[in-house]
Amino acid sequence: MPAPGRSLFYAATGALAGCATGLLGIGGGTVVTPMLAAAGGLLQPAVLGTALLAMLPPSAVALAGHARLGNVDWRLAAGLAAGAAGGSFVGSFGAVHAPPGAPRALGRFPDDIQSYQQTIHYREVRKTGSCSERCASITSLADTSKFF
Repeated sequence: MPAPGRSLFYAATGALAGCATGLLGIGGGTVVTPMLAAAGGLLQPAVLGTALLAMLPPSAVALAGHARLGNVDWRLAAGLAAGAAGGSFVGSFGAVHAPPGAPRALGRFPDDIQSYQQTIHYREVRKTGSCSERCASITSLADTSKFF
């Protein structure tokens, strides 16, 4: 049971993650996991497990809204879900059995990719005043980093 002062913090974190999930398709790994880790009191495996459970309802609500609008490619999603399920199994096994600190260090990898992509974009825009097709395709990959 969280301390009374932390309940509001956790509710605000959940609200921010829920908004991010519905609006951008992100939330658990981008908002909840870092906030739980920063709040302290949980070991890293518990942070991961708690964040995963907490994001089930907002993911389902956001999916329902997007499905209602026809924004879901069900065939593509089925393939992604199958791959994600297998990858999640391997990843969670690794997180539970990894040495202390390893999951946290690996969690920075998507941020490193996004930083690299933003650097490419910034350099090209600064050099030419616009973003070429190559630059746009590289920087658009930043949108996929939310799935890591």
